[in-house]
Amino acid sequence: MSLTNPSLPGVLPRHATGARGLRGLLLGLALAGCSSAPLPRASIPAHLLVNNLTDYSWHLGFSVPQGHTEIAAVLVRPRSLQTVDLAGGDYSISQSAEMAEGEGKLSRQTQARLESGKTYHWRLVTLLSKPSP
Repeated sequence: MSLTNPSLPGVLPRHATGARGLRGLLLGLALAGCSSAPLPRASIPAHLLVNNLTDYSWHLGFSVPQGHTEIAAVLVRPRSLQTVDLAGGDYSISQSAEMAEGEGKLSRQTQARLESGKTYHWRLVTLLSKPSP
């Protein structure tokens, strides 16, 4: 491992290790200002981890409860894990499976409140879901 690798956190590049580099580093810190203040809670998204345990693709649509326009949509492939990041708040969520003709229809609508900075786990399953091989 190289001690001058700038891609490693906490390791200074070779040009910043001399007296000139130290002055530049201190000047940069003074001009940039140091702030250890955390990000505002509202700017941190809510994380929704969607685990599809079925052999179907699922369409998930997210809208605000008062509106009918989707503000986010995602297609979750069969037997996959998908992450959705959304601002905290209240959502109307539509869920529907993409099924072959004649297989019927699986869909539902639900309401949810997602808190900023929290992680939620959502498993998509059906009665006929079986473990993947």
